Amino acid sequence: MSPAPLQVTPLFAVPLVEFQHPDPQPLNAELGALFVARAGQGERYRNRLMTAGKQGLFESEFDLFKWPEACVQRLKAFCFDGLYRTVAELSRMPEAQVRSFTLFDDTWFHLTPYGGYTTAHVHPMASWSGVYCVDPGDETPQHPDSGVLRCFDPRVGASMYLDPGNTKLSQPFGFHLINLRLRAGQLVIFPSYLQHEVATYLGQRPRITVAFNCWFRAGR
Repeated sequence: MSPAPLQVTPLFAVPLVEFQHPDPQPLNAELGALFVARAGQGERYRNRLMTAGKQGLFESEFDLFKWPEACVQRLKAFCFDGLYRTVAELSRMPEAQVRSFTLFDDTWFHLTPYGGYTTAHVHPMASWSGVYCVDPGDETPQHPDSGVLRCFDPRVGASMYLDPGNTKLSQPFGFHLINLRLRAGQLVIFPSYLQHEVATYLGQRPRITVAFNCWFRAGR
């Protein structure tokens, strides 16, 4: 007798959406120079309410996408185009309908030197979050986790008991940490409830990223 057919349903899944800028070098060169210059002005552009979980790095105020510089506005268009496409695809609605919503954002840049890190956190009061990589910094083969964007399994208690029957489950069913080594021009979008951190960066050239939180309201 043939075995009964196996039907597997992935009940819960977390979307992680990635885009790659087609020509990031000119844009990133402008952004990097701008951010280094602004960070060099000390407290003028620094987020004065930066949480204790962010150590050894420069974090700007959350108004980055309101800056008038052309490079910032080009990045804003790239990031928000990706976000609109993401919401439309995952919600199975026309992109034009998503673009009819009012979009709100908090956006900032991080400049992370040697030894900087961000501890595990989520972004409350937002629906989508994203990270764009301006400069991933130095590769450190002796420290493979240096500066990775690390995502945690949001299923509370999923790994409370591990034995040979469940420790080798493949994705999306396993309990593994997800380490993302960002590359220049890469945009990563994920739900704001997803807990994540940036591991301690151990390169010499600063790691530079842009992060945003977004939320929508129907209508204009």
